[in-house]
Amino acid sequence: MNHEYVYKVTEISKDVEGYLVTCHLDSHEVIINVTQDTLERYNLVIGQTINREELDALKDLEQMRNAYKMALKLLARKDYPYEQLRNRLVASDRFTEIQVDMAMQALSLNNLVNDYEYAADYIDQSLRKGYGLKRAAMNLKKKGISFKLNRTLIEFD
Repeated sequence: MNHEYVYKVTEISKDVEGYLVTCHLDSHEVIINVTQDTLERYNLVIGQTINREELDALKDLEQMRNAYKMALKLLARKDYPYEQLRNRLVASDRFTEIQVDMAMQALSLNNLVNDYEYAADYIDQSLRKGYGLKRAAMNLKKKGISFKLNRTLIEFD
């Protein structure tokens, strides 16, 4: 027997960061924080039913936003190359890899994580400190910046 879980939206309330959507399935309650955009995209209204897949998608969106916020906090302290920031988010054990990848994609699209700019700045700083290009390239490779990118930067720097 295939039992499909159907949740009913019982409450939607304004929150500091968006909306809190409360869903019930029997005595089970789930509260999800969503944005105005998500509320409209899913046409969430009180009384609406959503299946388990839709609920999981809403949870993923919430967690992606949380991963994005965590990344912004990390980036406020210092710049990170893409792979290093991704690894920090995954290592937090708060998010799935899919949620982290969604957040990283959004960060990249907003040009908040850019390996080319990171590498150019890193090489510039290294040269100012008196380090050679080879050392800078080696350090970048350790940080997850591809050699092709290093070589491009070195050739044009």
